[in-house]
Amino acid sequence: MNLKALNQNLHLDIGILLFNDIELLDFASPYEVFCIANVVVSMQARDVTPFLVFTIVDKPHTIRTRAGLRVLPDFGLEDCPNIDLLVAVGEPGVRQEIKNGKLIDWLINFAHLNRRVASVCTGALLLGKAGLLKGRQATTHWSALEEIVQLYSEAIVVGGKRVVDSGSILSAAGISTGIDLALYLVGGYLNGEISLLIAERMEYVLP
Repeated sequence: MNLKALNQNLHLDIGILLFNDIELLDFASPYEVFCIANVVVSMQARDVTPFLVFTIVDKPHTIRTRAGLRVLPDFGLEDCPNIDLLVAVGEPGVRQEIKNGKLIDWLINFAHLNRRVASVCTGALLLGKAGLLKGRQATTHWSALEEIVQLYSEAIVVGGKRVVDSGSILSAAGISTGIDLALYLVGGYLNGEISLLIAERMEYVLP
């Protein structure tokens, strides 16, 4: 790995937004990529761990994924630490959360801080509800593309792409594409070579 091209002073706080009835892989896949990125980087540059990843929820409580797995998030909205990158996940509970005024207001306020926001799968519906997709390209799970078109007509909906980068707003298609999203982000924050090493360590074949 070319450490000369690596910003060894980089530190990013990454919050992954959870709620009941999320798709497990939506949040677990990007979480794992960022954690493995820390492993790969620290193997080359001792004590360098660029990413701190944690989970957040509307209010502190244990949530259940769509598959029934219990997850205890790290923080609530009101006590979470600094977030440089927010990842919103989806399916099928997101359709209840777009009615959660407190959460939507929090997303709007967070976006005003000019931080990056990303979505995986139908997490894009949350971004659309918060007005973050206006005039921006975005994608989601293939089964929800038309839903976004109908609900958020000002979004530029893109199908057939695993990751869409629209500046401060990024989106990934469905479920497993959370891996692609996180690898893309790591490549941008650090370098593409590290992304390849992470994919190799995960035995993940890049599309």
